[in-house]
Amino acid sequence: MQNAVGTKEFQVKPRQTYSYDLAITPLLGGVYTASITFQDSEKRFMWWTVEVRTDSPRPEATIDLKAFIRQATSAEISLSNPLNEPITFEVFYNGEGLIGDSAFSLEPKSIGTYNLIFSPLASGAYQGTIGFLNERVGEFWYDLTLNAEENPLVNLELLECELGKVASHTVTLENPTGQELYLEFRNSNPTNFEIVPDKILLPAYESLKVKIQYSPTNLDVVESGNIVFENPTVGKWEYNVEGKGMLPTVMEPQPISTAVGNNTSSMLTFKNPFKEPSTVQVHLETDDTKIFSLLLKRNKFSIGPLGILQVPYSFSPQTMTESKATIVVSMSKQLVWKYPLRGIAESASAAVDYHFKTRARKPHDETLRIVLPGFHDLSHADTFSYELNVQNPQHKGLVERSVFFEQKNATLLSPDDPLVFQMRFEPLRPFKTSTEFVVYKSTGGRWKFNVIFEALEPEVDDIIVIQSPLHKTSSVSFKLNNHLKSYAEYTAFFTADSAPEFVVHPKSGLLEPYGKDGTNFIVSFTPTEYGKAKVGRMVIQTEEMQWTYEIRGSHPQYKIPEVGGGRIANRLSKDVVRHIKAKQQTRKNFLKENLRTSQYAARSPKKTMGDSLPGDRKSVV
Repeated sequence: MQNAVGTKEFQVKPRQTYSYDLAITPLLGGVYTASITFQDSEKRFMWWTVEVRTDSPRPEATIDLKAFIRQATSAEISLSNPLNEPITFEVFYNGEGLIGDSAFSLEPKSIGTYNLIFSPLASGAYQGTIGFLNERVGEFWYDLTLNAEENPLVNLELLECELGKVASHTVTLENPTGQELYLEFRNSNPTNFEIVPDKILLPAYESLKVKIQYSPTNLDVVESGNIVFENPTVGKWEYNVEGKGMLPTVMEPQPISTAVGNNTSSMLTFKNPFKEPSTVQVHLETDDTKIFSLLLKRNKFSIGPLGILQVPYSFSPQTMTESKATIVVSMSKQLVWKYPLRGIAESASAAVDYHFKTRARKPHDETLRIVLPGFHDLSHADTFSYELNVQNPQHKGLVERSVFFEQKNATLLSPDDPLVFQMRFEPLRPFKTSTEFVVYKSTGGRWKFNVIFEALEPEVDDIIVIQSPLHKTSSVSFKLNNHLKSYAEYTAFFTADSAPEFVVHPKSGLLEPYGKDGTNFIVSFTPTEYGKAKVGRMVIQTEEMQWTYEIRGSHPQYKIPEVGGGRIANRLSKDVVRHIKAKQQTRKNFLKENLRTSQYAARSPKKTMGDSLPGDRKSVV
């Protein structure tokens, strides 16, 4: 037993009792078992089993930690190493919301600071402990008093908003847990305030921005509300919100478009912002009633509290220019809402106008000469610009990083002259997407062209051959870097037509940037049957880039085993073979012997009783 001290030798007089003192100084709490043996000069001995129960020492101090839920505070605990060699403390702590390392090391004769973090998720008062244990220097304990409080109520700034419009605050809700959380919310004033989105799902260890929108229902009156987001796991977020309505001015423009010579219609939605019935008048302000017109039989309407009025209107462009008008909704001289109408004449193609195709990582350059159809009136003030609209949002980033246009001319000398663009398509991974190439005229007019960009599978980057015996696994490893000087998330997989005997690891992670050592990939092959060689197509793909490898699996070349001498002697000796051959040479031919016997009998003059020769007759008496 360590740290046990007692007398090594002592004398006991005859018929006397000796009291032996054993001093034990344990450094760590717990139960210790040992034995002590006493032996006299004649080698006779007696022994005892000793069990020591030691409590942990009293706490060095009490540490108070206080924090709001979902926030963090820390305590710094000082520890020293009195020894001439490095030591490591085991760290044990318990208590709600505590985070810290499980081990703490100190250099010889040094003092260090251990950081204990307190980040609670639920409000309340708790008790906790933290202990540092080392067999050489002992154990040190601290009591913890933990106080977690709800986050304070947040008073958001006053929102000023025109009647008929919407103003908003954006708040950030964080999820510090490893599980997806659904937040419920309470809104004390749903008439004026709205939560967007109306269903809040917080991903694990992520945050979400939520809008608190304000729609005024009074003029120059402060309207308030209380918003609470909560979940039993992480507590609640509480906000006080205020808003004030202002006089309306010009509303957001209402765009509408159609081809020259066509007629189209749309609908303006006006909402009565007040909680009382209101009467409004509607009229159109325009320079040309042939282009814009209201589709109403009357111009005066009564609208209920917070009610809706639909105002239909039509648009008929005559030329490739932009037309403007204003729908005016008024309640009084002060309460007037003006809705600008922006009419855009356009030419839109129904077919695919351009289809650009190339292999990934193989640039394609092309010069486009675009003549604008239906364009007749050219002004010296006309300038042209372009925009590329991607139909599929998932492909928007791919197109932005792989398609480049350079406009060679922004003006035209004649409506029949083309706009010239230099296009470069250099995709880094396969995809196919539809886009709209839109040309704008500064004085109004829009032309839409349907364009398809298609990036085919790239050439194989490398061929990897793996040999493996049947039912055995063989692997090949290689390193790969991102093509940019930044980390990139990747997925690694085999295509569906690949042999199932191939496996790649890891299947996902971060690809190290260009210039680093590279991310290590391991490709394994486990054949399950003999036959033709197995082939797989492995793909490593990031958001921007794709690498492709052809994997070929085969078996090692089969060698016929060499048969050595057996234990049984199955070969005849030379003498035996010679004897057998001699016997074969002297072997009697029984057929020949029989023939000889018959010939000999025919030539013999002797007869025996009962014998007859050809031509003899026998008479019977």
